Amino acid sequence: MMRKLYFMLLAGFALMATVSCSEEIIDEVIEEPVPEVITVKEPTKIHVSVGAGLPQTKSTVDYNSTTGQRTLKFTTGDKLYVYREVAEDVNLAGELTMVGEPTNEGMSATFSGELKVYNDAGTETCYDFGATDPLTGSTAYLLHAGILEGLYTKGADQSLKPVTEEMVAGDVATLMTSALVVTGQYSGTGYSLSAASMPIMNCSIIGLASGTYHVALGYANSEEDYNTDYVAEITTYYQTFTTDDKGAVSFAFATEWTDSGYYVLMLSTDGNFYQNSPDMLTCIIGQRSKFETKVYNINRMKSGSTFVKYVNLTGKTGDVTLNDGDIVNGTLSGHQLLIADGATVTLSGVSVTAPEGSNYGAIRCLGDATIILADGTTNTAKSGYGNYYAAVSVPENKTLTINGGALGTAGTLKADAKVDGESICRAGIGGGQTISCGKITITGGTVTAYGSNHAAGIGGGWDAYFDDITITGGTVTATGGQNSDSNGGGAGIGCHAAASGYVGNGSITISGGTVTATGGGYAAGIGTGGHGKCGSITIGSGISSVTATKGSYGYDIRCIGKGKQGTVGTVTIDGQMIYDWMGLDEAAAYDAHQAGYLSDDDYANWLETQGAVLTFSHLNFDATSQTTWTLTKKTN
Repeated sequence: MMRKLYFMLLAGFALMATVSCSEEIIDEVIEEPVPEVITVKEPTKIHVSVGAGLPQTKSTVDYNSTTGQRTLKFTTGDKLYVYREVAEDVNLAGELTMVGEPTNEGMSATFSGELKVYNDAGTETCYDFGATDPLTGSTAYLLHAGILEGLYTKGADQSLKPVTEEMVAGDVATLMTSALVVTGQYSGTGYSLSAASMPIMNCSIIGLASGTYHVALGYANSEEDYNTDYVAEITTYYQTFTTDDKGAVSFAFATEWTDSGYYVLMLSTDGNFYQNSPDMLTCIIGQRSKFETKVYNINRMKSGSTFVKYVNLTGKTGDVTLNDGDIVNGTLSGHQLLIADGATVTLSGVSVTAPEGSNYGAIRCLGDATIILADGTTNTAKSGYGNYYAAVSVPENKTLTINGGALGTAGTLKADAKVDGESICRAGIGGGQTISCGKITITGGTVTAYGSNHAAGIGGGWDAYFDDITITGGTVTATGGQNSDSNGGGAGIGCHAAASGYVGNGSITISGGTVTATGGGYAAGIGTGGHGKCGSITIGSGISSVTATKGSYGYDIRCIGKGKQGTVGTVTIDGQMIYDWMGLDEAAAYDAHQAGYLSDDDYANWLETQGAVLTFSHLNFDATSQTTWTLTKKTN
């Protein structure tokens, strides 16, 4: 909260005023024998010369969880605007100009000028103050040179009260050092001024078309008014700002606190802020009574004709939790991005690097979650050294859904679990080392995932269970951990390698999109890692293409199916069951039969068909390379 800044009268002020109205007698010659007397009252004027001083104190405001400090000093050309409601429809007002230069290192100054009395129509008039001090009860506003010039105007009632409720500048620093309103009441011995109760709106707007925008802060009486007729009134002295090369503008408002209505943020390309202007963007940013005297970060993204809230990660000093509806961008390093249970969030250009340590991941879902990849944005999640959780972690018995953006230019997500010099096994998206994961559904966007060591690119981590994986659209590239020891690496999509028995059990369904999956050592491209286990694998006719590459050549490793000594449920492609002997070359079929991995019946089937030819009704099949299967949609 702001500490008060006090003005102290350093020099006595000379007060020369007409405390009673002077009268001029005019004799008017008329035909009647007794002359009529007309009294003309001249406007009341008060000449003031007053010294003012600032104590050696600072006013503080909260800003980004730290304390920002400003030292207020007089500047050459500063003015004092004095205002007093003398009586009903009668006001005392005027501007005092600084005399000479500030003294005492900017902490003292002298002001001089003339105050006048006005009626409700804004016309100079006369008022008899009698024996009372004309300044008693008056308010002084400090107007900083070049900042608030012209900010005070006649109000709707022509009261001449300065309009200082809202101010705008390019950044918070300018407001803190130059433009925060300072006011005070005259007490009979001088003005004791303090910083007005004043929230600051530190605004950042992204997603704008390049150009210059007029920005203003207004208010609506109620949310109903805003949502139906839009009756927001402008209470801002607005300025213009030009977008940067990323389509963003930043600015800051200072506004006097009030207990009624809602603040409305407004942008206009043509400077018109009239109701339903086609060139105006608006949104409610909060109920005015709930704002305190501190800095609020107002981050918004253009969405149609309005703005939506977004979270800026840059500069955050701890883990950040996203809630339902949040849009997020920026860079977060050494901390986690957490997604609340049940939340749908939009990644709009984020880069997250997890902290070091076993209990962390880069992006961690705390329950069911939906991630939307904003159109045209690049998003990355990078594991930290020693992390047990996946780069994008999905908790057991929960579901993560990844959607593309809505405008046709797919957003991207890269989840990279690889860290040089360590042996932890975690998936790019899914489970971690001995940490089971829930279901994963990808419906759109461009998604790339890398597992570490024995883990899958998308799916399970080391020695733990994974749940169902479903891909219905988008462009998906998944690479399993590339470990090639006796346990092997992880599948591109599916199961990790396992040291103790079969784990996994989740099924894999790919019904659309373009999918490329590459297994690690001894692992399938789509299916299991070494010693792993997964349920059924289904590839439908609606795909654009599926390319599956196994991690190493071997008679007991499949491109789609099982890895070394792994087990898998049924494999179905384009409605056709794919048996274990299909797709093997002669040497692999013979070796698998000799080693007992291919039964006599299956080997007989292979000998009958030579097993290398697979045909499908809706898909082309290419197994020219014995390590890669490629399926592409047939064209009519």
